[in-house]
Amino acid sequence: MLRNKLYRLLEWYRANVRLIYFLVIFLALSRFFYLNYINWTSGELCTGQGGIQYGYDSFRYLDGADKLINHQDFILGEDKYTGYIFLIAFVKSVGLDLSFVLIIQLMFALLAALALYDIAKSVTQRKIMGLIAAGFYLINPFIAQWHLFIHTESFYSSMLTISAWSIYKAIQKNNLKFYIISLIIVFYTALIRPNGWILVPVFFVFAILIQKINFKIKVIAVISVITIFLLMVVYMPIFKNDINGVKTGDLFLKGEIIWGFTDLRLKMPSDNNSETSYQKFGAGYVLKHPLAVTKLMMMRVTAELLPVFRPKNSTKFIIRFLLWMLPAYILSILGAIFLRKNINILLILSIIISHLLIIAVTYSEQEFRFLIYILPLIYLMATFGIFALWKYFSKFYLNPTNNN
Repeated sequence: MLRNKLYRLLEWYRANVRLIYFLVIFLALSRFFYLNYINWTSGELCTGQGGIQYGYDSFRYLDGADKLINHQDFILGEDKYTGYIFLIAFVKSVGLDLSFVLIIQLMFALLAALALYDIAKSVTQRKIMGLIAAGFYLINPFIAQWHLFIHTESFYSSMLTISAWSIYKAIQKNNLKFYIISLIIVFYTALIRPNGWILVPVFFVFAILIQKINFKIKVIAVISVITIFLLMVVYMPIFKNDINGVKTGDLFLKGEIIWGFTDLRLKMPSDNNSETSYQKFGAGYVLKHPLAVTKLMMMRVTAELLPVFRPKNSTKFIIRFLLWMLPAYILSILGAIFLRKNINILLILSIIISHLLIIAVTYSEQEFRFLIYILPLIYLMATFGIFALWKYFSKFYLNPTNNN
């Protein structure tokens, strides 16, 4: 009985595939533009006020853009966000207002949707899976709420997705032209937010893994890339100054879980060398207290992935958050399990995990801003989970040779 119904459903799908594709695209785009329309008119999903949205760091980017236009030196760590500051400066220098920054962010969000479509379609060899991946991204209200902000969140999230696509394409084509294009995209993404620098070792590691060379040479090359990157993080001024600014070791000592929530800090072991500790990425403190630090890191990641340790969240928000996120997390895990041998899946997972690692060694954010960066890729993994389930049901319920 169930098999017959599934056969009829599959036959209906095949007979109406073009109509289904059109409906999925139409509904996803309609939802995308509707969410941004209500944000523009009323700010319903963000500040409660319409128009251009401003946040805590908006001044940093606007001030940096003015300084860039006037050929002045950056202040307040503005040099860490030159990619985004350049975008604002470009818009202002050609005589356009800030609403055009938002238009550009919306355009890049659509490009990111195309990137997700292409990856999902190529990996699964199913157009519908590409549409599902892009659709999940476009209709998600937690992502959409940032598109109208003068903040790096929307633009960085889009560029991170486009960077993942560019690396994916580069390792698929495996030629110099695509590697150069991908590296340019990766470097620009890194200039938008410091988090993006983690893409550089990811790029080189997967460029090495795809080559047909001796396994031992691959291992040595991969270890070398990771080691060089870690040394750069510790000793190069561009990274070292950022670490000293964040004071990661000091945050370990304080037990900071969510930035600014001082009442919810985890009680950590005391340390007499705390000042030296944070200047060196907190490595000394981590080695002295590995269990306490591991617990803190897990709590930070959990706090970013789930609405926990946040007393200000309403019950309505928590329910809404879980309804959107829990299915995505579960499906992502299924996708990772069933397609774990696919190098493209490993690429996406490495970008997601590396960004979670950054949260683990720093802190979680009050507004789930750090989650927004990787949420498109999480939904891409969720699409692979849906594909895995479809393959399972096809094997056991639609295979005429299976008598179970």
